[in-house]
Amino acid sequence: MPQNPARMGVIALNRRYNILLAGLLSSFLLLAGCSTEIQHNLTENQANKIVVLFAKAGIQATKQKDASGREVKWTIVVGSSYKVKAIKLLQQHNIPSKKAAGLSETYSQTGMIPTATQERARFLMAQAGELTKTFKAIGGVLDARVHLVIPEDKILRTPGEKPPEARASVFLSVKTGQFKSAVNKRRWFAELSRDAKSLVNGSIEKLKAQNISVVIRPHVVPGESATETIGNDLQTSSVLSIRVDTKHAMRLKLILGGMVLLLVLFISLFVWFFTRATSLKNQLRALNTNAFN
Repeated sequence: MPQNPARMGVIALNRRYNILLAGLLSSFLLLAGCSTEIQHNLTENQANKIVVLFAKAGIQATKQKDASGREVKWTIVVGSSYKVKAIKLLQQHNIPSKKAAGLSETYSQTGMIPTATQERARFLMAQAGELTKTFKAIGGVLDARVHLVIPEDKILRTPGEKPPEARASVFLSVKTGQFKSAVNKRRWFAELSRDAKSLVNGSIEKLKAQNISVVIRPHVVPGESATETIGNDLQTSSVLSIRVDTKHAMRLKLILGGMVLLLVLFISLFVWFFTRATSLKNQLRALNTNAFN
């Protein structure tokens, strides 16, 4: 029995139409695969800081909302080609930094009634946490640690025994790339050390200034020395009004050029697929009309 040419044409066009749709879907999947998630479970404030940091470095990033849990969290997504640079940038700026447990966090913990020793330890930890939060709020300070040694007062003492004195130690990890000279760097270190002692001295009862030790060190990314980190920050070039490391400027230009070409290619491919799909759809409609009338 001879087959209807119109029906055969419909079948052939249907196949071509399905192939075009599959190609269009593959293009979208390929585009989706060009991005990667680098940070999860962030607060909105942390996510905003990262997006701003990446924007200054010429990295386009988006934040995605995750409301599946009890609290709303955010995820940072960047292009796959920027994954390594983005992770390195987060390490350089110590973002997101670990949140210190202050008074509200320490005393929000529930459990059995603590002993006097446990209660005292929790109070010292909360005080250190509050000071850590304050130090991290200072511009240029990326991380901070505060250790307090507050001896308990003895009710009974031997004759001539002096009461032990309270002591405190502060460690600050700072960003030093903003200094253009060693003189400015030393001056800022001295001011920061003086301010840190003043803050601790004013926060802890019966703590003498001479018993406060402050250690300040440049923040170093794993695998780099402090000299390399500082040098990279100072040597910058402008690419599309964005300040980047000089040694990375040409690489950024090549990456941006490649991304533009890739975008043009995908847009052209999408337009071609869409045009062909529309044309085939119209032909299918016409053949269906001729075949069944």
